[in-house]
Amino acid sequence: MDQSISTIVLSCTRPDKPTSGAGLRNWQNIQALASLGPVDVVSIGPKETNEKIEGVRKWKAFSWWELLFRHSLKEHAKKCLWLMRPGIEPSIDFYRHRAVSDWLAHRLSERHYDVAVIEELFLAGYLPKLKRAGCTVVFDAHNVERMLQTEMDWARAGENTRFRRKVGDWVLQRRKGLEEKRAVLEADLVWACSDQDSAGIQREYGRTKGVSVIPNGVNVDDYQRDAASPAGESWEHLPITLASAGAYEYFPNEDAAMRLINGVLPALRSRGHKDARIVLIGRTPTPAMRTAALKDKDIEVTGEVDSVLPYLKQPCIITLPLTLGGGTRLKILEAFAIGRPVVTTPKGAEGINAVDGEHLLIRDGSEAFADAVLELWNDAELRSRLCANALELVREHYSWPSAGRKIAKSLGFAREQAKELETCAS
Repeated sequence: MDQSISTIVLSCTRPDKPTSGAGLRNWQNIQALASLGPVDVVSIGPKETNEKIEGVRKWKAFSWWELLFRHSLKEHAKKCLWLMRPGIEPSIDFYRHRAVSDWLAHRLSERHYDVAVIEELFLAGYLPKLKRAGCTVVFDAHNVERMLQTEMDWARAGENTRFRRKVGDWVLQRRKGLEEKRAVLEADLVWACSDQDSAGIQREYGRTKGVSVIPNGVNVDDYQRDAASPAGESWEHLPITLASAGAYEYFPNEDAAMRLINGVLPALRSRGHKDARIVLIGRTPTPAMRTAALKDKDIEVTGEVDSVLPYLKQPCIITLPLTLGGGTRLKILEAFAIGRPVVTTPKGAEGINAVDGEHLLIRDGSEAFADAVLELWNDAELRSRLCANALELVREHYSWPSAGRKIAKSLGFAREQAKELETCAS
């Protein structure tokens, strides 16, 4: 990359204070782009502020509440009646606002951006405006929504849902799929989180060129700076602690949490470990999770926290019985970076080139999970070996520098394609 690249990024999060997997990925991408040239960020969701963010030239934030108050009654009514408006997907329509469009139009008239990155499907409504401004538009697909929705439909197939809600869900899913298809096919480049997601994009939408795998990564130095208690210490005198982090409004995370509560914890207690405990870290815990915590003092539900690090630094095993979802599991990469052993499912390890017995333990079912947890808790040498191998893996393949190299290569591909088109046109 012999020339500076100027970039504008549209996101749903405050860049420098990520509190979710999506936020962590966004901040990773912004850091990588800032190494290639100036970056401006437009955030739709966080509180409006004029704060300066290191590494970001200009940050403009539009808060949800501020945007809501700017809507006329007619606009509010239109958004509430999305089901009656053909082709409208409500979450994307929610983020589409005249104030944001006007600000973008003014900014794009003042400055030329080489690249525009749309983080997540929610912001796909701004893609045409960015295309018209002459940017190379990147759609960063945090998930393949159509593929994910199919998985969740299977998981919820037995739920007794009213017919009216089923119809509404079907319409919603169809419209979201059409919006995703439009974003995938109209963007100049698509970034997928894993090889599995890249294959899903090809299978669902037929796009084969201009799709780059940019795995989620972590700033390993941040996790290593305040080291956790060494994994090689003896833990046998401590109560077994299972830790899991995530945003629990996301159904795959809630499902995994309830599997820990209803399956893995009882399996450990049946083996004589009555003091075994669970710590569920992250925002929007569900009513079922809160109820379980009220009934059992050894189930801790933290709610939103400023950082997961204080929880992960304590002796614990990261246990992720995930059966749904896509992308690259940041919660596993965080555990690798800070030096905590991991037990997960084949689905949970998807998207990470980690090997069972070398970097983590991969198991299926509550009983197998409980056995793996006991094996790790009682074997300091095994924990130490897995954590050392996992740290080496995350440094090489899932760190910010690694992600940055892949982003630079992806944008280099876009530039070569543009040069070829200019040559053909002349």
